[in-house]
Order: sequence, then structure tokens, then C-alpha cells
Amino acid sequence: MRRITVRRFILISLVLATPGLGQGDSRLRVARNWVLSRPAFEEEAYQANEKRAREGAFDSRAEGVLRAAESFTGAIFTFSSLDLRQASTYTHVSLAGPDSCQVNNDTLVAEWAVSGPSGAGTLVLEDNPAVSVYTLRVPARAIMSRDDLTAFLAEFLVEKKEPLRLDLAALTFSVPPGPGIAGFIGAVIRSPNAFAWHVDIDGVVREKDAYLAVRVTKDIAEKYYRLPARVPERFPPLAELARDWSFDRVLSEVGRQGCPHERDVVLLTELAKRDLSADQFVDLLVKNAADDSGTLLARAGAVLQALMASDKMTMLEKYMEPALATYARKGGMADEAALHMFRMMGGNCSPGFESQAVKHIEGTYPVGAIWYLERCSASAETLRKLEQLQARGDAVAEVRARAVDAIRRRVAGPPAKKQAERP
Repeated sequence: MRRITVRRFILISLVLATPGLGQGDSRLRVARNWVLSRPAFEEEAYQANEKRAREGAFDSRAEGVLRAAESFTGAIFTFSSLDLRQASTYTHVSLAGPDSCQVNNDTLVAEWAVSGPSGAGTLVLEDNPAVSVYTLRVPARAIMSRDDLTAFLAEFLVEKKEPLRLDLAALTFSVPPGPGIAGFIGAVIRSPNAFAWHVDIDGVVREKDAYLAVRVTKDIAEKYYRLPARVPERFPPLAELARDWSFDRVLSEVGRQGCPHERDVVLLTELAKRDLSADQFVDLLVKNAADDSGTLLARAGAVLQALMASDKMTMLEKYMEPALATYARKGGMADEAALHMFRMMGGNCSPGFESQAVKHIEGTYPVGAIWYLERCSASAETLRKLEQLQARGDAVAEVRARAVDAIRRRVAGPPAKKQAERP
């Protein structure tokens, strides 16, 4: 899979670097130096995954993923029948490289006989934690124009409906020089993140067969799989595995180099469900995390996501003081993480937390504390303290001014309604 992916990135770079040259339609871009070779990506992927589906073993713990894959497949393709021939499972190290997240990605490969309005064919799926890679083989047909290409794709892909919301006629495809269209590549990209909301559609037409490849990032399919996208362990899911691990074992898995943020959230959610001491809560925020602002902020974000997912936001109020004290010892590198925690507290104002925030308006994190009070406070005493506060620096002065204005309005209450004058 890694070799195919690298090859694909090279092809995408080649195509995107080529100016639009027409071929009679503004929705086509001709890549003059694109030469179709044998085997093409689509054929290679189809043959490799067909072989793996037929020859590999199937882990019975992947049955839920297989059922989810069939449901998602039925939602994005137009097939009237989807008959499973073979399925297998395997694991492989993350594609990001040997120094990245050293866990096995649980991957499903399935082969279906399919049929629909356009006839019969064979569909093969490589379903990994980050992306669903479909390759379809059907009898060849002549694709001579952009309209022919649209009609060909519309035979197989559901248009203008959830979850893909494709408008095939509007997409721009890159193609090799004619005559006709012997290969094509296009994409729907709705996120700058390479692993979020990308749909790649490409294909190749040979003498006997046509191959269509469709790659869909897993975030689009999450509601079908009911598993977080990009988390490598799926047979069984990581959330199930971690239930039986000790606190130290789970925490040792958090922050692995190269592992996705979503994996850390699953692990931290498991820990947040447990009864934690103050020291353990602080460990969630800083243990195994590099001492730099970006890493500390990312870890704080993952912990807060975990608290929300486990309905344990009260733990943040309970242990905010030791958390902030730990951040303070790290100096300025923890400022953004501390501010993020105050902002999260502001999403669910707590009378018990206000006294803590008031203490910090003259402490290490005045901006976060004052921001929280601006959002939540309706106390005349808090207003008085902010009015008397000697702001240190422009950032504190700016947030203080906004907070004073907001709290003053709350203390005053809504304006009284004027009584209607009698005639």
C-alpha cells in the first residue's frame, strides 16, 4: 500500500502542475507528460487487493467493520446488489514512516460481485483506519468526451446526496493526451487536512476492462462505522482493549510519536472515566508530552475532548488548581494550554469555579481567568475587583475592558419596560 500511495502522490503532483489545456472542455485538464503504463495504479490496486481478499485469513472480530463497510458502500455506489465473495484482514505499520506511530493498522479487504443499471462487475475494498480505497472492474467502454466521462461515473456513484454530495458534472478531471479519455483523475477536497474530507476519483480504460478507483477519507464514514477515524486498532477497537489496561499502561500509549490525535482522545477518554487523583489528572496533561507550546496545547485539547466524551467536565473544575500550578512551573510554553482550559470552562459556567478564576486575575494566567469571567460572571463583587485591577500589558487591558462591560450589563439586569401611557 505504501508503494501505491507514493506513486499516487507523484501522479497528483504531475497533474496539478500541468496548466489547463482544454481538450474541448474547461472541465478537463490535459497533462501532456502523463503516459499510461502497465499496470496502472487502478489495475495494480485491484489485483493486489483481490489476491489478498481471496488468500488471506479473516479475523472474526472484524465482523462489525465488514458490516459497516457494506452499509457505507451501499450509500455511495448505485449498485442494486452487493454479494460478498471473500474477505480477509491484516495489519500493517502506519504509512507515515518507520519513526512514526508504531502500532498495527487493522485493515479489512473485501471483494464483492456487484450489479446495477449498468451491468455487472467486481468491487474490491481496502478498508484501513484512515481511508476506504475502492477499486471497481467493469467491461470497457469508449469514453470520448467529458460528457461521456460524467455518464460513466454516474452509472456507479450516487450524486448530490449524503454522505459524499458529489456533483460529477461540475468536477474537473486531469487526463492524458487523446484521442478519447483513456485515464482520468479528479478530487473533491473540502479540508486542508490530507486525512479529512477528501474524495479521490480516478480510472483507466483498457481494451477489455475499465477500472474505477474511489478513495474516501474515513471521517466521512464515521457514522457508518461508529469508530473514530484514523485510530489504528479496530479488531477489536482500541476503546475495548484499553478497558482492561492499568492507568500506567494506558497513559504510556498516549503521545506516541506520529500517532493520530484521535488515538490519544480514545485512550484519555478511558482514563477520564475512572476515579482519578489530582496527580493522575495532571499526568494526563503533561506526562510523555514534549515541553513545547504546541504539544502541550494539543494534549490539553485531547484531555478536554476526553472529559466531554466521558461526561467528566466536573473533573476539570476539581483539579484546575494543580493543573495550572504544573503549567506555571513550565513557564510561557504552557500559556496557550492554560488559556484553552479556561475557555473550555467558559463553555459551561460554574458558580464554584468563579472563585478560582478571580484568584487568577492577578496570577500567572490573567487573560484566561478574565476571559472566563467575561463569559460567565454576573457578580457585583467580581466586577468591583476587575474595575480596580491594574492591568499588566495590552492583552490584559483589552480583555479586562470587555469583561467589565459584559459583567456590568449583567449586574444591571435587563432594562425596565416602559409602561404604556394612558390616553
